[in-house]
Amino acid sequence: MHDNLQLFDGYVGNYYIYESGGSIFDGCKFQGELKLPSSLTYIPNWCFQGNDFSSIAELPEGLLGIGYYAFSDCSRLGGKLEFPESFVLLDSYA
Repeated sequence: MHDNLQLFDGYVGNYYIYESGGSIFDGCKFQGELKLPSSLTYIPNWCFQGNDFSSIAELPEGLLGIGYYAFSDCSRLGGKLEFPESFVLLDSYA
């Protein structure tokens, strides 16, 4: 299990999150708080499906959208989530 996943400038280890890169962390069982980089503009389909995050620190100001099932089956994910003014797309089952 991994605690408090933090992405830096779109990278985690050898992975880079980009618009068409769905399922990158699907089922990895990360736990704790998710911290997203300020440069992130889109969270792709199924990106974090099945993980065990307790919260998301905050959505980046430039985030435009969240893809299908991006956080589905993240049963512990809770708290208050504020969408930035730039946000325009929340796909089904995100």
